[in-house]
Amino acid sequence: MFITPGAQAASLAENETIKLPSGHTVKVLSVSKIQYSTGVMALMVRYETKLTVDQENKALSQEVDDVWKLTVKDVERYGYHEAIISSNEVPKGIFVTSTRMLNFLYEKGSDVSGPASAAPTSWRRSSLWRPDYLLSGRAKRAGGRRKLCAL
Repeated sequence: MFITPGAQAASLAENETIKLPSGHTVKVLSVSKIQYSTGVMALMVRYETKLTVDQENKALSQEVDDVWKLTVKDVERYGYHEAIISSNEVPKGIFVTSTRMLNFLYEKGSDVSGPASAAPTSWRRSSLWRPDYLLSGRAKRAGGRRKLCAL
């Protein structure tokens, strides 16, 4: 099953192959709700990329932004102010497999022209972190660390 950019009303699902606006396809590995120890809820989308995740590069950045475009409606529908898009390389190995990943955090920011209590209106990709933070249960962010709790 493929989801095309025009079919954004449908939610992303595990083990589904989606066609990105760029024309490339990626496989969604999982879509899950997570909660930081501070109580902040976020949506995490893990997908498999054919690109290398050694470092953030232009192609990977564009791919992540394309996945985000298909994810943002779900994030907004659930009322979350954060989302994590996790790019995972295709697993390597036969008997023992390994994979590398790179995680991108999207945050909803406040409208600077409105009152302080105004609802957040714009999304921005605010940080990036290596898998060791996620695997150890911590996401390093500019404002400190937030523990992730699976739901």
